[in-house]
Amino acid sequence: MTTTITARVAQRAVPFLIVCYLLSFISRINLGFAAVTMNKDLGLSINEFATGAIVFLVGMVLFAIPSGLLMQIVGARRWIAALMIALGIVSGAFAFIPAIVDSLRASAPTDNAHVVYLLRFLLGAVTAGLVPAIIIYVANWSTAAERARRIGSFFVAIPLAAAISPAIGSVSRYILESSNGAYGLQGWQWLLVIEAMPSIAVGALALRYLEDTPLSIWWLDAGERAALQAELDADHRLRKATFRRTLANWIAPLPIFGILLLLLLLTSPEERRSLSKFARTWTLALVYGLLSLGHGAIGLLIAQRPFTWLQALPYALAIVAIIVWTRSADRSGRHAGHLASAAFVAALALLGVAGLNDPLSVALLIGLAVIASSSALAAIWPLPIAFLTGFPAAAGVAFIFAVGAMGVYLGAGVFGFVKSGWGPGAAMFVFACGYLLAALIALALGSDRIAASAATDAPELLIARP
Repeated sequence: MTTTITARVAQRAVPFLIVCYLLSFISRINLGFAAVTMNKDLGLSINEFATGAIVFLVGMVLFAIPSGLLMQIVGARRWIAALMIALGIVSGAFAFIPAIVDSLRASAPTDNAHVVYLLRFLLGAVTAGLVPAIIIYVANWSTAAERARRIGSFFVAIPLAAAISPAIGSVSRYILESSNGAYGLQGWQWLLVIEAMPSIAVGALALRYLEDTPLSIWWLDAGERAALQAELDADHRLRKATFRRTLANWIAPLPIFGILLLLLLLTSPEERRSLSKFARTWTLALVYGLLSLGHGAIGLLIAQRPFTWLQALPYALAIVAIIVWTRSADRSGRHAGHLASAAFVAALALLGVAGLNDPLSVALLIGLAVIASSSALAAIWPLPIAFLTGFPAAAGVAFIFAVGAMGVYLGAGVFGFVKSGWGPGAAMFVFACGYLLAALIALALGSDRIAASAATDAPELLIARP
């Protein structure tokens, strides 16, 4: 049995990177579990805690691109390690807010709420860089012919995190109850300290476990290292395509005002082929934002339903769907088509939710929407990587991710606003239209040409398993 050298690198790195994402997810949701008693002990109101969530989002949006650029300077391996260590330090610092307040009062007046805002902002800033850094890391160790499934293998972490969140909640509640008062700390403080430790440990391990360049991979022989370097160099050259500037380049950065005109222009082969890298990145950010809006609304739909363990089933199926769908995209080379197909299925599922009243049918359609939406979100990332390298890749991926982060949070707010004014059916119709629009733009963008050319031109360099 044979496998590419890049596949062997991915098989070693991706499970470790999934652990990194799961730890960042745990650090976020454990604040919610701790808040029940933490808010009471710190004297925080519900509104103050909710404001902290907004501050977290601001930190994510503001630091996504700077974090991506810093990653390009220091290297993805070091940056992932630094972010994981910082994640553990910041999330663990929430346990010592009273002590932080006391130390700060000597130099400036402050209170618990302001320290919570500061830590939530820092947590958002740290979180902003992690997923883009991982995407760049995985992409840089993959060729166009396999990039979708490699990135997709990592993106199973998102539905996996949702699927195991009930188990995380059970463990968190046990820690809250069993450790309360031990060594002078409350249960919520122990919860935050305990969940911070693995992040710091994994960050330190990342410095030794992850690799920077093929020459540093000790478990490959000299011939394999040279072959891997040649393979990655060939892919890098293919990604440095140039584009001319046409009318669509000026419309793409103005999606709110020109989205329909952009869609119309992209139906022209000349406009589509000549779209600049900058305009392509903006357009993909628009697509990812539309997908994320719907995904945030679907997550809220599931959260509002009476809890059963069956709620984890759609996320478990989404893991399988992401793997199958991204592998299919690599085999066909039609990454935009796969993205559009998944978004179209999500749109149909939400339209069904809007038009049906049967609880079982609605539950099945919501599950289908989760599966399709997760597949679409994972399928988008090979598209920017197909034409971006170096600093533009770091900034572009971070920008697309930041737009998506805003979309997930705004999706829940838009859902509540439309539902309160026009009913739940109207809300589902709005998000279905968002998925449909994302599908149409992805098809019109036509980035398959770049990915397909890279896939056909890149050398295979098959190496036997050791």
